[in-house]
Amino acid sequence: MTNVIYDFGTWGWNWWVPITPHIGGGVGAVHVNETASINSFTLRNPIGFPINPSSPLSVAPQTFGGTLINGSGWRFGYQAIAGLRFEFSPSVAFDIDYRYLGTPDQTLTNNARFPFPNGTGGTNCCANTHFTSSYHSNNLLASITMKFGVPPAPPPPLPPAPPPPPLQKVFLVFFDWDKYNITAEGEKIIELAAQQYKAGGSVRIQVNGYTDTTGSFAYNQRLSERRANAVATRLAALGVARSDMAVSGRSYNDLRVPTPLGVREPQNRRVEILFPQ
Repeated sequence: MTNVIYDFGTWGWNWWVPITPHIGGGVGAVHVNETASINSFTLRNPIGFPINPSSPLSVAPQTFGGTLINGSGWRFGYQAIAGLRFEFSPSVAFDIDYRYLGTPDQTLTNNARFPFPNGTGGTNCCANTHFTSSYHSNNLLASITMKFGVPPAPPPPLPPAPPPPPLQKVFLVFFDWDKYNITAEGEKIIELAAQQYKAGGSVRIQVNGYTDTTGSFAYNQRLSERRANAVATRLAALGVARSDMAVSGRSYNDLRVPTPLGVREPQNRRVEILFPQ
């Protein structure tokens, strides 16, 4: 089968969970082998009156049984596909698909004897006749996808950033790749932001999370929200009122350093704490 899959996630759908739906279809060739058999049985007495030697059932005793229908052939096949992909990480995903496979009707040559195959009393007729059949199946397919390859070498660690001046209005908290836990350097930045909040009184601040471009948009949306919530939780513990924070995740929108997809850029893995002008 040759299949075409339309993946909705590749067009920037903003799902709140890392699930990507897809649909598809396919065409190809299907080899169908059809066989039917009957168990052996013995006719002890002739059937019919008067007895007619030309009738198979008038010869007894005799034994019947074996392959009744046997035919095979290639035919055109078509397939419909619908499924979901759940991304555990940028390199591992779980897929579950529904697949329907069908064929049109086809006339096959019967290579077996019927209606009384392998009769011992001389009854062995009707080979090389024809019958018509089609094939249809409904299947559920589960799979795990792993993306292999050597990942790019991690960039050298950034030098410690100098503390921002007291009047700075934007505070940046950086994160390790595919992580949302706050580093020691990030903790210092959050403490400075909390001090700025207390010095300026009760103000409305924005806490926006971002990611780099590795992985799907949906997976990074979830990761950016976790980063923003981690910073907001720490700010609240330092005395910033939760009601004074607008918390959101932006996936890899608004890159600080523009890069193509699949690039691990440390400057893009961040949370921005924005104070009003």
